[in-house]
Amino acid sequence: MEQERIQVLAMLEEGKLTPEQAEQLLEALELEETPTVRVQEVKRQLPLQDVLPTVRSSKSLTPKQIIELSIHGIDADFIRELKDLGVTDLSFKEILDLGVHGIDPKRIKELQSLTGELLSAKQIKELAIHDVNPEFIREMMALGFEKFRFKDYIELAIHDVKPETVEVYKSLCPDLKFRQILELAVHGVDANYIQELREQGFGHLSADEVIEFSIHGVDAEYIKTMQALELELSEESKFKDKVKSKSKSMTNKVQNNLSNLSDGLQKNLTNLSDKLQKNLSDLSDFL
Repeated sequence: MEQERIQVLAMLEEGKLTPEQAEQLLEALELEETPTVRVQEVKRQLPLQDVLPTVRSSKSLTPKQIIELSIHGIDADFIRELKDLGVTDLSFKEILDLGVHGIDPKRIKELQSLTGELLSAKQIKELAIHDVNPEFIREMMALGFEKFRFKDYIELAIHDVKPETVEVYKSLCPDLKFRQILELAVHGVDANYIQELREQGFGHLSADEVIEFSIHGVDAEYIKTMQALELELSEESKFKDKVKSKSKSMTNKVQNNLSNLSDGLQKNLTNLSDKLQKNLSDLSDFL
């Protein structure tokens, strides 16, 4: 119990407890060390005991629990305000968690108003853990996403999706859906990735096409490499076409030459044949 006594004295020094409350707690701690003595009467004098129906427990708060609640700024007004917001039937741990994560009733009311949901203590704690605050929700709404649910905000926060990132996504696809936002984030698509694709001439892609690019590892460097390779193939193709054209031209020329040669030989043979025929005819007449 020594640690609890030190906490009580520290809280008294910080002004979190009045001298009377500190005295009651110290007495209660002493009584708790004796199992045969009940301390309910002492605890009943403390303010938090007035709102115990809000706490889901069949037992009264122990002095140690009261100290923990006080350390985290949880008083009777805090619990009453929770009850007014419909956040009831809480365990001691759930109430303590709200204090640990710095969630006050005013913030809970704002979150419920923005989400349009009656949030449970567990949901409120999740929002706090993942740093989903009213400002985040308002910024998302300003981007046109007014129908996101509690779990949607949690998913966005888990994947570190910021409003400014979503704004870049929307420039890519104005009719962006929640599924696409999540997939773009899951596959590491950020503002730099989209800008690099645009610089390579791929600014016309849809959100789903960008997701496919990212899934298959298509980045700016890959596009540059493939475009350079395509240029090399294009140059090689042009050279082959040129060689083919030259070869065809030479083939045609050879064929023309052969044709001309053939015609010349045919003419010479015809002349020779005619001449030979005439000579033979002359010889026959002579004989």
